[in-house]
Amino acid sequence: MKRKYFKFATSPVTASYAYLESPDTGGEYSDGKYKVTVILDADDEDVSRIREVVRLAAEWEWGDSPPANLHSPLFHPKGEDGEPDEKRWAFRLKSKDQPLRTDSRGAPLPPDIQIRSGDLVRLAGAASSYVSGANHGVTLYLNAVRLMEKRVGGDPFGGADVDGFVVEPSSDAGAAQTSDSFDASADINF
Repeated sequence: MKRKYFKFATSPVTASYAYLESPDTGGEYSDGKYKVTVILDADDEDVSRIREVVRLAAEWEWGDSPPANLHSPLFHPKGEDGEPDEKRWAFRLKSKDQPLRTDSRGAPLPPDIQIRSGDLVRLAGAASSYVSGANHGVTLYLNAVRLMEKRVGGDPFGGADVDGFVVEPSSDAGAAQTSDSFDASADINF
């Protein structure tokens, strides 16, 4: 059966556990994927947005009768006491391929600008259902990351302006060139 993808984009959120420059490898729980986690207050509008695309993906696959053991990408992160924090929600977006990385205006980021945990970003992705043996659920795929504010690791461009993080022209002719594979008309939905 062909998968159906439900596209979404977040408002500006803080990146957590970001593996956007290279995939998560080498650790005990590494999965070799590019990924980022978002942790939000329970009443944040992005939690409602993710709930809706998860509902649509589950409904498309299972109708009004989702499996009892359905895995959701939304979870309560651990609080300082190590117990789930019921006042917050988290979700993780993943991709086997590096997502498109742009500045706040949509220009591709040069390789020397890295998006890290703590930076303010917008994320574009898609939700889809999956069935893998006895496992049933909905996963969130990461398509693109828009850097809105560089908060971590220094900023060689002098910080964000009113419109957000923007790649500034450089005297190094190769630093800000766009990739031949970049398609400015791509449907990113930011």
